[in-house]
Amino acid sequence: MPFGFCHIRSKTWEAERAARWEEQQRQWAIEAEQARQRQEAEERQRQEQARVAEEQRLRQEQHEQLVAGRWCADLSPAQVQELRDAVAEPLWKKQATRAEFDAQGASVDSAYGIAIYTHRRLHGILRPSPASLHRLTPVVPIYVRNAREAHQLTDTGNVDPGRVIHFNLSDHEQMSLI
Repeated sequence: MPFGFCHIRSKTWEAERAARWEEQQRQWAIEAEQARQRQEAEERQRQEQARVAEEQRLRQEQHEQLVAGRWCADLSPAQVQELRDAVAEPLWKKQATRAEFDAQGASVDSAYGIAIYTHRRLHGILRPSPASLHRLTPVVPIYVRNAREAHQLTDTGNVDPGRVIHFNLSDHEQMSLI
């Protein structure tokens, strides 16, 4: 075999190898670009889902605030105090425990109700909003004025009826005789 033939064959083999290498590099570049585009699309999708979830959360929060505003407006300060007294009295008489009501009043953390503390621990929630019951832990007692309010809360399906404690306080303020 003449030397020139091996040399040509070697050059052909090297050219083929270089072409295969170039093709492999091109395939890797295509795959890398496709992976980059896929990652960008997934990131856009995650951002869109996060945006939609945030919009939904804000709508839910606005709805809860609206319902809570109406729920709280149903009672006068005197009626709220009457309910506080109804909750505190048996705690003091039966357990010699003083009920402390959250000084901030109704808050989102308490489902727009008023947190009740005994011995610096959460004891219960005073009249939480029906639209925000999902915010409460499933064991905390809930105190309301009467059976009508208890039914409003239990009818949501978000609270166990056994957790709701109601008093026989009227829906309307009683006019005191002077």
